[in-house]
Amino acid sequence: MVLGATEVMRQAQPGGAVSHVQIKVGDALFMLRDPGTPDLVDYRKKGYAISAKDLGGTPVHLYLYVEDVDTVFKRALAAGSKMVNALADQEWGDRCGGFQDPFGQIWYVATHIKDGPQ
Repeated sequence: MVLGATEVMRQAQPGGAVSHVQIKVGDALFMLRDPGTPDLVDYRKKGYAISAKDLGGTPVHLYLYVEDVDTVFKRALAAGSKMVNALADQEWGDRCGGFQDPFGQIWYVATHIKDGPQ
């Protein structure tokens, strides 16, 4: 996986589509759902199960610290993500870059490299 995640749990639909997965990245646990799976019909009717692609973008940007941001960023682009912000050293002390994954989510990945101004 791009972020170096390990899968903790998954629930699949009878046809094999994964509807719910839990992944762990470092100490962070993420629970993700596929809004297109049949078990979310009622949620879709209420407008709760919509993907970032369905919305034409996302108001949420995830900022995740990783051990080696250069490697993670390259893996993301190689896996089909689109660059949002180039990887660069920032004045606040992080080396970070942003990408939009194939599902429309925006991720910023960073490695802290020095203490920035207070």
